Amino acid sequence: MSKRASTSGLPRRNPLRAPGAVAFTAGAVTPGMGSPARASQSGWRWCAKCEGLWFNGDTSISDCPTGGQHVHSASGHYTLRFSYEGGGGQDNWWYCWMCLGMWFHTPGSTRFGRCPGNNHGEGSHDKDWRNSYRLETTTSNNGPGGQKNWRWCSHCESLWFNGHATWGKCPGSAAGHTAVNSADYILRVS
Repeated sequence: MSKRASTSGLPRRNPLRAPGAVAFTAGAVTPGMGSPARASQSGWRWCAKCEGLWFNGDTSISDCPTGGQHVHSASGHYTLRFSYEGGGGQDNWWYCWMCLGMWFHTPGSTRFGRCPGNNHGEGSHDKDWRNSYRLETTTSNNGPGGQKNWRWCSHCESLWFNGHATWGKCPGSAAGHTAVNSADYILRVS
């Protein structure tokens, strides 16, 4: 069981149902990043230490593979669509309630990746089974714009940013994340 407890009075496994967690975005866009998704969940951030995407929309303590918590000081504010909302992209992306990260699970697979919040990176991700996310790719998207260079790591199953000189810190490989066999994912800035 995770060491975190909700301080918002809501059950720990239910941060995505918190009041205000689902937002309808309109208008304001960071220049050069394109328009945001139409109906979505905001509160997603990039961690400058591990290069991963994590949810910063509740009061939970995040676990970064580099040790300590994720940092968001240099991050944009990302907005993700739920799978049931339709549109272009790939389904079966999940929120891990232990590390607060975004990770991919192939339906029927017994692979759950490596989670930095579960047994110091030796355990696997766990998901909120109610809602999966749909991430746009460069070949299946909802129009122009967005930030490219987001990749799936086959070592830890997590989403990470491949737009810098570093491969980031992966809990599944000492060499860092890998982009092998990954699509080029697009995230919208809210």
